[in-house]
Amino acid sequence: MPRSRIESPSAPFHVAITLMSLDPDDGFGDWYTGHELGEALAAFGWRVTYLERKADGWYQPDPAVEAVIVLLDTCDIRRMPRTVVTMAWVRSWPERWLERAWFDEYDIVFGSSDRIVAMVREGSSKVATLLPPTPRRVNSARPAVVRASGEPSVVPSSRTR
Repeated sequence: MPRSRIESPSAPFHVAITLMSLDPDDGFGDWYTGHELGEALAAFGWRVTYLERKADGWYQPDPAVEAVIVLLDTCDIRRMPRTVVTMAWVRSWPERWLERAWFDEYDIVFGSSDRIVAMVREGSSKVATLLPPTPRRVNSARPAVVRASGEPSVVPSSRTR
């Protein structure tokens, strides 16, 4: 597989999305968000892969990956290959994101609400762009659950399974 746009300019843009787990039955809400985003990007013709936290998968993307979209503040982008564009999508716990030593190292930052966009602009060197969640996610009525580890989880609704 070519490793750059120069080697293969006609190849689809390759983006990876970080998830807690690749298994939806593990109950992490980012699986649904990540796959909804991935489906939308694939509809544009992009190649989408998913990286899970287990076994440091976040930090070992395929060499053909050109960008990584990070959904969780715990992903330390300093451990990622310097050849990838890093994007943060801050959807919850903006204070935690902003406290991370590596937050200002993101290449691109998105916020899921006007409030989060404003917090990023006020609390970092970044200018966040508004990227709200999909209507399907907003209307799914999945109650949020926080695990003992502090990681988010949700109870999936029957509409998304």
